[in-house]
Amino acid sequence: FELVLFISFISSASALSRTILMKKIDFISCKSHKKISREHLLLFSLQLDPAIKTTNRQCFATRMSPQLSNAIKIGSQMRNNPWYVWTALSIASSIGILTENSRIGSLLSSPLVTMGLCLIFCNIGILPTSSPVYSMISKTLVPLAVPLLLLDADIRKCFAVAGSLLKAFLVGSVGTIVGTLVAYWAVPMKSVVGAPKIAAALCARHIGGAVNFVAVADILRVPAELVAAAIAADNLIIAFYFSFLFFISAPSSADDSTEVIHVDDLSGGSEVSLASLSAALTTSLLICSLSMGLSHLFSISHMLLLSGITVALATALPGTFGPLARAGSTLGVLFMQLFFAATGAIGHIPTVLRVAPSVLLHTSVQILVHFLVTVGAGRLLRIPFRQLVLASNANVGGPTTASAMAVNKKWRQLVLPALLTGIFGFAIATQIGIVIYKLLLRS
Repeated sequence: FELVLFISFISSASALSRTILMKKIDFISCKSHKKISREHLLLFSLQLDPAIKTTNRQCFATRMSPQLSNAIKIGSQMRNNPWYVWTALSIASSIGILTENSRIGSLLSSPLVTMGLCLIFCNIGILPTSSPVYSMISKTLVPLAVPLLLLDADIRKCFAVAGSLLKAFLVGSVGTIVGTLVAYWAVPMKSVVGAPKIAAALCARHIGGAVNFVAVADILRVPAELVAAAIAADNLIIAFYFSFLFFISAPSSADDSTEVIHVDDLSGGSEVSLASLSAALTTSLLICSLSMGLSHLFSISHMLLLSGITVALATALPGTFGPLARAGSTLGVLFMQLFFAATGAIGHIPTVLRVAPSVLLHTSVQILVHFLVTVGAGRLLRIPFRQLVLASNANVGGPTTASAMAVNKKWRQLVLPALLTGIFGFAIATQIGIVIYKLLLRS
């Protein structure tokens, strides 16, 4: 195990490190004091280092024994096999979802667990650094996820049911905007190329959710490696912030007189079935096709049109789209989990280490200002503290985390409003992110 860790470190280093590995190291003694030949050590380096190209692998392989050469070829073929890549991404995604029920998983969140696993897989050679599968997920599954997560985005229903929680959510959204401007001025992220784009995407993320971050990043053409590093750093701060919100908020001391609303019963009245899954997916495909056609016709961003068209249809036809919301949310979350897996897989550890500190500091300042503005302005508006905390959760995390917090704290009358305000955030965050980007460019 120590040997593998050592080689993983060496394989991620510069070309000079690999030269030292191949020319200067003749053997390494393990705990059993058995000598490992230079040939076997080179095999480990070739297998674990994703930076070495296939042509170089073949060149090195000609100087090795047939058994070692075949092993390298098999490993390279596996990483280039789409079914192998899909399997690895799906395993990481499933582990992230399953660990949410554990103490560590609930603290880190499933996206962060999934991204962390794939980041490790990529940098030790289990997953390739580039694959057509990654492009397919970002270009196909992510656009499909946007309408699927917005099928219940009935604006009229949000205003009618959310009540004062929606007011708190709007205050929190203003807090996020102010926090973004303050953080960009205080922590300019000089080590990040395209810092205004990342700041705008993070602003959208902390009003709506991860899907809005992805949409803004796609519209502004943020490099994939930068997206991976920013999401990883942001998710870490969000995990700590959620723990803080849970700590400062007290659960209800007595049962509410209102009817218990379970999270599973929030999205429409239909159970998740094969028919509802098929209908939700077909609806999302139709909206994607329509928005793509309009995008080419009017030269408007495809992702902006996706959210706008879906919100308009969900508001105009709630009886048609509402019953599909639960099935759409199920598929949308699954697609986003695969996106997080692919994002981690293209993450380059040196890039993450270079970008993450700046993003961590920026996000910390942004969320701190968001919290202070939300609580301060909310108190002036006489909004109850529990609603301010829950609205902040909906801003930073989205509808799922907000409704789950309401259930956990036994704020039963706030479960449905929390879900609806989070969905409302999905509907408006992408547009706000683009406006913030233009404002940052002018400043």
